[in-house]
Amino acid sequence: MRSLEGSKVHEQMMQLAKQHLEQQGYETVLRVRLNSGGILDVLGIKGKERIGIECQIVPSKAIIEQKKKNYGPYLNRLIVAFPQNAKHASLPSDIELLALPVDKPKPKGVRVQFMISEEVERRFREAIFRTKGMKKGNISQALEEAIKCWIEQAEAKKPSL
Repeated sequence: MRSLEGSKVHEQMMQLAKQHLEQQGYETVLRVRLNSGGILDVLGIKGKERIGIECQIVPSKAIIEQKKKNYGPYLNRLIVAFPQNAKHASLPSDIELLALPVDKPKPKGVRVQFMISEEVERRFREAIFRTKGMKKGNISQALEEAIKCWIEQAEAKKPSL
């Protein structure tokens, strides 16, 4: 799930990727639903050549490998576009990269590190998976909900002066 700012950056990246292909003489289509069930961000067509551009705000090797597997049968080439300030180390070597002149959105929040027992962590993750599924951001969202709940309970117990 993207933030509003992340969605705007992703949309801007798609438009820049589209322009990139059009400057090379390709006809382009945005948000192409493929038979594999995936949605390709930008498809470029020139004659029999099919180029796909997948826009990733935070390039992930696992996600790119999955998209390569899903989109490969439909494309001659897959290009991964990313913001100019995003890190992209350890991406597959057979994937073309395209740095776009946009900035990766800044996270809204703070990073917190803490230690809990393995049992509590396991039960927390299982509960999140059962109720929310395995989507990016679900653990952070559930943790924030749990902290807010704890604060409300603590404030309710606070003695009045």
